[in-house]
Amino acid sequence: AEERKAQEIAAMKEEAGQRVRNSAVRAAEQSTEKLAARWKELAEALKLNEEGLKLYRKGKLNAAASQIESALDKYEEAVVKFNAAAKTKALDIIFNSFIMVIAAFIEQEAFDEAQKAIDYAKGHFPNKTDAFTEAKRMIVDNDYSTNYEDRYLVQLNQDLIENNIMEHSEGY
Repeated sequence: AEERKAQEIAAMKEEAGQRVRNSAVRAAEQSTEKLAARWKELAEALKLNEEGLKLYRKGKLNAAASQIESALDKYEEAVVKFNAAAKTKALDIIFNSFIMVIAAFIEQEAFDEAQKAIDYAKGHFPNKTDAFTEAKRMIVDNDYSTNYEDRYLVQLNQDLIENNIMEHSEGY
């Protein structure tokens, strides 16, 4: 009888251990899925941003060739991409893209378009109001500053981006 009881206890311990192992495996799988989802989200945001940057660069080339209307069209298309990218993940690199296109609009005196870009960007980057306030000042004063981009572009750090993703993933 004691041997049977010892076997039952051993079986219960084994079953409890298996439940703990299964639970740990499930938790690890969920954590991995969340991390993969974050990386996928980041990749999508960066892809959209890159598409926007290609349009921005085409716009800059058009502006250099005095094809201003075409340049403005490309800038507007770029804003759409940057907005979609920021909706996916509001990253500093996307903020920088907005700053560049806002500066390009103001430089071409396309103030309505600049204002629309500012409004989109403000919605995604509410903690960067100083950059948008300065852009609005340049619009109101019709005073484009060539150092606007230099003053407001954010220095990017790849390790910081990766650490940020890891930190946000571990809590889920």
